[in-house]
Amino acid sequence: MSELIAAAARTQLSELDWARMQWLREIFNDGVPGDARRVHELCDIASRSARAGDADLALNLLLGAALRCWWADTGPEARAAVAAGTARLCDQQLQPRYIAALAVAEPVLRCREVMSLLSAFRPDDVADADALRLLGMAAHAVGDTVASVDFLSRSEAILREEGRFGLLSHVLSMLIADRLELGEWDTAGADEGERLAKETGQPIWLTGTRFGDALRHAFLGQSDQALAYAAEVELVASRHQLNDMLSCAQRARGAALAGAGDHAGSYRELRRTFDPADPSFHQRERYGGVMFLADAAVGCGQIDDARQVLAGLEEVAALAPSPMLKIHLAYARAVLADADDAQAAFAELMGLDLNRWPWARARASLAYGRWLRRRGALPASLRALGSAERIFRRIGARPWASQAACELVGAQAGGRANGSPDAR
Repeated sequence: MSELIAAAARTQLSELDWARMQWLREIFNDGVPGDARRVHELCDIASRSARAGDADLALNLLLGAALRCWWADTGPEARAAVAAGTARLCDQQLQPRYIAALAVAEPVLRCREVMSLLSAFRPDDVADADALRLLGMAAHAVGDTVASVDFLSRSEAILREEGRFGLLSHVLSMLIADRLELGEWDTAGADEGERLAKETGQPIWLTGTRFGDALRHAFLGQSDQALAYAAEVELVASRHQLNDMLSCAQRARGAALAGAGDHAGSYRELRRTFDPADPSFHQRERYGGVMFLADAAVGCGQIDDARQVLAGLEEVAALAPSPMLKIHLAYARAVLADADDAQAAFAELMGLDLNRWPWARARASLAYGRWLRRRGALPASLRALGSAERIFRRIGARPWASQAACELVGAQAGGRANGSPDAR
């Protein structure tokens, strides 16, 4: 295909045909990010295409530019240019590509707008698999994980029926991460996504699927395998300067080390993803590491530093009503709270609707049960810890199920939690 595009470039092309050629280059470049200059160039071509009357092509170009901003740090000016170029096509607001471009380019600053636009769609009412994929991508980008799984699951079913395996690899890569976040681990296998990404020549989506594999093994307590997969993700991500995937690799490492009881190591790896100067910083991917960072901070005595991280994320949450960030922050506030604030923080956490988030619900119950046990409220502690253990065992979170079981034994014996990090 690249030879055909090169041949076309040597012919006399109309402005729109030349713009279509630029779009094709983006498609067959697999979204591999370039510098901010290329993002601005794509935005300019999109603007010219829109003025020439082809809003459809303009949205395709803007989505390509947005993906470059997602995979690598192209800077705030480039992200703003994509969002502004998309917003100028305001008569296209209910086009899935419009919503996806806005979300992928500016997942924080445009989160509220994206979630409002997504609310106009119900997965069961959309029959086009690609539209569902794009709506799921938008929801995934802003951390609306339940909506993402609902859109992407329906897209997956239709793509299978239609045999569209290239797009299916995209859907499976996003679904794995989102299903893991929710606690739907029995449907979060990565083998098929990896195979399809290989067969269809999409290396970035292959790397994303491998991250899902790393995270899944970490959650299941298979730390060595998780760390090996995370190293593979980092190798590819470093080669292409994909800070999105670098952030994911660090999260998988942090989760793996947490499962192995290495709190200091977990904190060290996770903390990097919250430092804007670090190559693994990503403005949205960091959401998924907040709970782990809070737990690791308690375990290794980095509570004050973690609270500083939390303060910065509170500012982000004021702009971005992301469900994922809301849940992670509520958990971190409770776990990191001092004695005077803990009761209110745990009340907020346990008051969240976590019916679609069993992984978060179990972790919240474990933390709450530990806190109740320290206060000597043993009957309530037993209920919370028992709930946590049951959910952990059901979804396969063996290391965390073991922690809950140990706490239960102590609470049943009528003793308060000891002063160890795991008992905080």
